[in-house]
Amino acid sequence: MGMRRGSWMAGTAAVVVAVGVCVRLGVWQLDRLDERRAFNELVETRGQLPPVPLEELVPTGSPAEVEAAEYRRVTASGEWDGDSEFLIAGRSYRGSPGSHVVTPLRLDGGRAVLVVRGFVPVVDPEEPVPDAAKPPTGEVRVVAAVRKGATGGELREAEPEAKAAGTLGYPTKVNPELLGEVLGYALSPVSLQVEEERPKEQGLPIPLLPPEPGEGPHLGYAVQWFGFAVVFVVGWVVLLRRSARKPRAPAAA
Repeated sequence: MGMRRGSWMAGTAAVVVAVGVCVRLGVWQLDRLDERRAFNELVETRGQLPPVPLEELVPTGSPAEVEAAEYRRVTASGEWDGDSEFLIAGRSYRGSPGSHVVTPLRLDGGRAVLVVRGFVPVVDPEEPVPDAAKPPTGEVRVVAAVRKGATGGELREAEPEAKAAGTLGYPTKVNPELLGEVLGYALSPVSLQVEEERPKEQGLPIPLLPPEPGEGPHLGYAVQWFGFAVVFVVGWVVLLRRSARKPRAPAAA
């Protein structure tokens, strides 16, 4: 017996809703793709600008300055605070696990900035920074890319023996606001990722690679959602046609 009118209407309504949801999710993924492409263009454009002194780019550290400075290349001069450097664990370099070495740079202007100097193959953040990755003493100059200071994270307390040796703790993120309270001096609200470090007397840490300009999976997801919408429509049409072809049962005597 063919599909009754009530069932046909309910089924059609359900298919319309499902198709609408799939199309909306597909459009949302295309919007995400546009945002990613715009982000890639922003990073590329800012990365091609000549480096300028950090203090000129972020003179007051206001949110507007930080937003406009991210991914710009800057120069900074000062002295490393090697006694206060630490590791951020859970990082990788070309597939190898390890940590990022973060060292405060005491700037000539009086402030300091957290600098991600590179990667070391040390997995446990409680291990000491390898001697081969220790910063040089005296005046240094770096060329680096600006990153927004991270928010959140935590600072795990060091053991008493480690504290006595000068260890501040074990941060999980490069958060200037959190770490400034521990270091005891003013930190810039941004962090830096080193591209060039002069002088650099040793091979470690390994300089980090720039961010990949990939577009992510958004286009593939959009095609999938639109494909689901087509499947719903085609499947419902086929079901209706099959139902219409079924002979009706004879009426009861």
